[in-house]
Amino acid sequence: MKKLLLATPVLLTFLLNIGCKDSDSMKQDSVREFPQNNVAKVPSKEEVIEAHLATVGGVDALKRVKIYTRVSAITVEDSTGESNGTFHEVFDLVNDRSRVDLDLGTYKEAKAWQGQRGWKVTTFEPLRVLRPDEIAIERITVPLSSVHGILDSFGIDAFLPPVRVEFNGKACIKLNFIGSALDIYINERTNLIEGYLIPEFMQLTLSDYKRIDGVMMFTSEKAEIFGLNTKYDLKVKKIEFNVDVDAAKFDKPVG
Repeated sequence: MKKLLLATPVLLTFLLNIGCKDSDSMKQDSVREFPQNNVAKVPSKEEVIEAHLATVGGVDALKRVKIYTRVSAITVEDSTGESNGTFHEVFDLVNDRSRVDLDLGTYKEAKAWQGQRGWKVTTFEPLRVLRPDEIAIERITVPLSSVHGILDSFGIDAFLPPVRVEFNGKACIKLNFIGSALDIYINERTNLIEGYLIPEFMQLTLSDYKRIDGVMMFTSEKAEIFGLNTKYDLKVKKIEFNVDVDAAKFDKPVG
């Protein structure tokens, strides 16, 4: 049985390609590393991961969720101005398929993917096949916990030693896994994911966590896509677990 996880081979390949860039050019202003000889002992990766999983609700609670949906209000800001609308997401974690619909009024976008096959249609673009790297990016916030997803797929040895940093103005522990340029930031006070960084591409922050059926879920997400000069602010209005979803929902979206 396939599982929809962050650390798929496609995503690993994509992040490896990003990781080939010069490391000095990839630091973002929102991240500040502390001199390691001037701070308290950094916890081990085992300690960081154990505390995080316990805080989000535990592995058993995460595995009970087979399908979940999110309905959000979204504000998008780019070179053309600001737009407001709705964002609907459906994630089938068991059958490795998802569907997302963005409606900004004058602009609409629908994407669906099953395994490594995906499609996209927009107001200004006919139906086309999603590239593997596009599917990989879509998967970043699909798992209820990306840390659990990586651990479940690759084991503890996939994680590199943690580093204490400041991210988004918060004291965090940065986690990386072997061969990847993706940074995962765990808030040291809350043990929840503060955000992600794909250097020179995208920064994403999560906040306003709420416990839903035993699982801690973020209800606020902000992102900046550097190369596209685009930002978005998403406020989750409704989350449902294990609802019935018609299989046709995951078919190619209608153009």
